[in-house]
Amino acid sequence: MKLSNLVILFCIIVISVIVVLDQRMESSANVATQKIQYSRAIDNSIDEALDALVEWDSADRVQINKDEAVERFFNSMYCNFGVMHDPEGQDRIQLYTPICAVIETDGFYVYHQERVQMTDALTVQRRWTEKIPFSYDDGTNYWAFSLNDQVRVVRKSDGSILVGDIDDLWGSISSPLKTSSDYYEGKKREIIIQTIKEELAWYVNHHNEIANLWGISYSFSLPDFDGEDLFRSVDNVSFLAVFQGYPYSEYSRDTYNRFAFGGAQLAKESQFYVQAGGEGVKYYHLYDCPQCSVHTEVYKTMKEASEAGARPCPECIGGI
Repeated sequence: MKLSNLVILFCIIVISVIVVLDQRMESSANVATQKIQYSRAIDNSIDEALDALVEWDSADRVQINKDEAVERFFNSMYCNFGVMHDPEGQDRIQLYTPICAVIETDGFYVYHQERVQMTDALTVQRRWTEKIPFSYDDGTNYWAFSLNDQVRVVRKSDGSILVGDIDDLWGSISSPLKTSSDYYEGKKREIIIQTIKEELAWYVNHHNEIANLWGISYSFSLPDFDGEDLFRSVDNVSFLAVFQGYPYSEYSRDTYNRFAFGGAQLAKESQFYVQAGGEGVKYYHLYDCPQCSVHTEVYKTMKEASEAGARPCPECIGGI
């Protein structure tokens, strides 16, 4: 082969390698940008859920609105992912969200999909579990722990029930947990973390059966998370969600995975401000967004702002 032909062949190979590397670098940059956008979308959706989760009735009693919270969560996801008026896109968001959960002081509920046999067909429905308690059997008593100092103890010997602050009940309880207050708190923390992890893992794994019905081959499993961080964060009513396996694009092998949670005591009153941007396109923003200088057109939820014709701001809301 002539030297000139070898040079040409060498140039073709080098150019091809450079093009492939450039495409990969561009793809990686796009994925990094999308990851930031997706994370903002989920954080805002968690905040939306928390805003609806807790309210006080006329007697100053806490009311938990699980259904409204999960509805606000998904509506916010639809807005942020640009599928508010796209039923198929909404189904995709649902399928890649294997579970949500609401954690109360004495237990938690898991929102999941399951197959239900109707009269003439098998269908898939979203539903809440019954409350799952933080329970423990010490051999002598059945315990139902809480995130605070309240506890429910059932004596195995006679079936009697004690309910109240643990410090007030110790004199009436015979249990290995009385070794020390540190031992009791450590065991309580261990049981609460273990119960949450085991139950969430079961429902996430169960979601694979549902995903397979829709042709999704991704294997869902509970992401690894620090149980101690979770325990410290859920000292009050909390909302969490798993968003897993969502592809960055139709042809991408990379997928987005997130275990997100927040406490209701941190939720803020929602306010979204609409302002026209370039080319007359309207966007809704958070109050302190640098892209929003006018705060006159206000909506309480992302859904309301979206129905008014506005899109989520890419900078402060993380619109896709």
